[in-house]
Amino acid sequence: MANQPQGPGTSTAISTVSSTPSSRGRARGRGRSGLIHLAAISIDPCGVPVRLFAPNRWVTGEWLYGARDVVPLVERFAIRAAQPCELTSRWLSALLRLLYPQIAWLLHERDRVLAARRAREPHGFSERNSIEIAASIRIDLDDHLDTLARA
Repeated sequence: MANQPQGPGTSTAISTVSSTPSSRGRARGRGRSGLIHLAAISIDPCGVPVRLFAPNRWVTGEWLYGARDVVPLVERFAIRAAQPCELTSRWLSALLRLLYPQIAWLLHERDRVLAARRAREPHGFSERNSIEIAASIRIDLDDHLDTLARA
């Protein structure tokens, strides 16, 4: 996917885990050793999460590990921040666990998109500005919570 405008009033929070996935992962990129992004979250003007997306490696300057190695980190994701960020940290940690299936899909889709690009362009596929957002999915928390309640 190419750039996707998020619309007026939309903000983005990027969640990070500085844990290194297993040695099966293939790190690509320049940046702080081990820093990875699980997913980015678009928030509407009312503070409601509306979209998850996975930026390409060049956007964040991170290491790029495959979904197979990163998805298990979502279950362990937790921010333990003291005041004044404690409630926000708890909210973000819970949100990522709640949206685990969507995040897992997102990371696998990112890998699929980048693999297709790599097949066409073996060198520099993760550095091309033509792929800023590698994968994206809309989320509706009300629908998701209703589905969980019915299950």
